[in-house]
Amino acid sequence: MPQIPFPGGMGPPHLPFFNHSLPFPPFFPQPSFPMTMPPYASDVVPDPSINPGGLYSSLQPQNELKCQICGREFARRTNLLLHYRTHTGEKPYSCDTCGRSFSQSGSLKAHKRIHTGEMPYQCSYCPKKFRLKGQKTRHERTHTGERPFVCDQCGAKFADTTNLQSHKRIHTGERPFVCEHCHKGFSQKQHLKTHLLTHTGELPHECKTCKKRFRQKGHLKQHERTHTGKLYFSPVHVLILIQGEKAF
Repeated sequence: MPQIPFPGGMGPPHLPFFNHSLPFPPFFPQPSFPMTMPPYASDVVPDPSINPGGLYSSLQPQNELKCQICGREFARRTNLLLHYRTHTGEKPYSCDTCGRSFSQSGSLKAHKRIHTGEMPYQCSYCPKKFRLKGQKTRHERTHTGERPFVCDQCGAKFADTTNLQSHKRIHTGERPFVCEHCHKGFSQKQHLKTHLLTHTGELPHECKTCKKRFRQKGHLKQHERTHTGKLYFSPVHVLILIQGEKAF
């Protein structure tokens, strides 16, 4: 095939597309060189400065988007690099108010709202506002009843992934949260926090009426009903009422 001349008698400009050293994906046939190119083809070839990763930056082999530590896979290389910080502990973004550090700039931005009091996300169904968009989304499911996350073991449905992951530990028996004092394990982080209060003796929940303090928030709510006159029915009491049996 005859070579098509370029303007001014010049050869083809240096373009990444025609670099012999570039690997060609297996689904592209290896071209024969020298290649011909229509006049002014450089006008339609992507500028390398716009695509610094190169022509095939979006065609990453699948194993390059897989965490080599835990095996988790990602659709974008940027997300993989951010994920690696969960293993390395790197937290390059620091709050200039309290000094707390974060692995992502978005997490720092959301954290700063604790200091400013900003709550930019309002529920579509009620006046309640939230600091994070995810908090708003989870809250709105209390209005809609949506439970999009399903356990693949028993079919139980949940409004958010955190509750689903906690539930799955019922099936696996995993107890990743361990008490540093007695080495007792728990399936949920909140259960560990409550347990730690038995070692510290702390009673963080106070009744606004009589100032009595409690270790668990549920115990405080049950106690507050002694002031309001509202009856408290535990799950056992509800079952007894439904079945029409006596409590004792």
